[in-house]
Amino acid sequence: MGGPRPLRALRSRTARLAGLSLVGVVFTVAAAYVLMPLVVQGLIGAIDAGVSAGIWVATLAGGGADRSTILMAIGRQAFKAFASTRALAIIGALVLLSAAAIYGLQRLLGIDDNQGESPT
Repeated sequence: MGGPRPLRALRSRTARLAGLSLVGVVFTVAAAYVLMPLVVQGLIGAIDAGVSAGIWVATLAGGGADRSTILMAIGRQAFKAFASTRALAIIGALVLLSAAAIYGLQRLLGIDDNQGESPT
């Protein structure tokens, strides 16, 4: 009376797992394709920053500065980099993301915070 009945194989667990695996692989490849230019750009920026920092330290050392002066200059620049609004926002977002991940992992594993403590 209705349409043709679905094949029994399409309802099986292995077929569902194969389909989900295929979808997962497709999404992983698509994400890698989209994110690859950002990764390359970040790597190039990190290499450029490392080379610039090396040249900067070599210039300080070549100018007759002692170790404490060089370390103080590095500390000042690191503080300026981490105290910027953008850096603080990124660090705050990473802290919130890690807190959510730890909470989710505790819920997933069923870990109770007050194990071993007697109720009062």
